[in-house]
Amino acid sequence: MPPGRNGLRYLDYFLGLLAGSRLGTGARLEVIAMISGFATMYGAMQAASASEPTSPEQQTTAQVQALTRAAAQGRYPHLAAALAAASPPRRQDDIFRSGIERLIETARLTGTRS
Repeated sequence: MPPGRNGLRYLDYFLGLLAGSRLGTGARLEVIAMISGFATMYGAMQAASASEPTSPEQQTTAQVQALTRAAAQGRYPHLAAALAAASPPRRQDDIFRSGIERLIETARLTGTRS
């Protein structure tokens, strides 16, 4: 399906963000597809968690507790190290923004052309 006006603006905006990178056109389009995939996945996760009977804070607490229990088993040293160095919880909007910014920055720093 061909993109509409908003889709074209979206594509043009991200191509502009990546204009200073060393990526070729194909790689830039791949990065934009990854950003779109990330946004879609993140939105689906938010929608699924909104349908849960618990609050977002309770869901986060349950996830952290499950990860902490797993790390305490000693079989996941990298997970244990990551949890030991974890920073305080952040707002969902900040996490989403950070994820998009990391994808874009990774693309800008890529040293190959394709």
